[in-house]
Amino acid sequence: MNMSFGEFIKSRVFFRQFLVSVIITVALLFAVFQILAVYTFHGKEVKVPDYVGLTLNELKASASYTDFDFVVVDSVYDPQKEKGTIVTQDPLPNSKVKQHRKLYLTVIASVPEKVSMPDLKDLTLRQAMATLQTYGLQIGRTEFVPDIGVNAVLKQMYKGREIRPGTMMEKGATIDLVLGLGIGGTRIHVPFLVGMTRSA
Repeated sequence: MNMSFGEFIKSRVFFRQFLVSVIITVALLFAVFQILAVYTFHGKEVKVPDYVGLTLNELKASASYTDFDFVVVDSVYDPQKEKGTIVTQDPLPNSKVKQHRKLYLTVIASVPEKVSMPDLKDLTLRQAMATLQTYGLQIGRTEFVPDIGVNAVLKQMYKGREIRPGTMMEKGATIDLVLGLGIGGTRIHVPFLVGMTRSA
């Protein structure tokens, strides 16, 4: 016996099928939300410890090491600090984040960064100091010698040797400068010219 659509939706068969489909839909939605909650660690926040000052080896030995995923994104060179020491972290200490969040670290490099030695010749002492600072180099001793160029750089030295522009230097290296003192007040040798011609 064929039922009309109106009779079908009023029948027990339709009601049972509709109820089963509702139950299945609710169960599926519940399962999906549970899986998402587990995957995103919903409601489970942890406080980020202060890792600045620790070395990477000390970090690995810490109790909270497994709570986060650590990523070293940058390194800087500082001879005063131990290699591998953490200098910055993101997120900052005491931030509340979800477990297994990525923490981005900047550490002390094991190998110094290198820079190209600039050409300081003929620069004033002030200009030379500013240029060295820009390149991450340090100024060492300054020596003044008689020369027409007053306060101008005549030589740039590294560990007692003259260093050419373009030479790759370790960042933080100390550069000594030889500068002109001028010739005022200094004695120079005057040759005996009496009896000589202009072309001699």
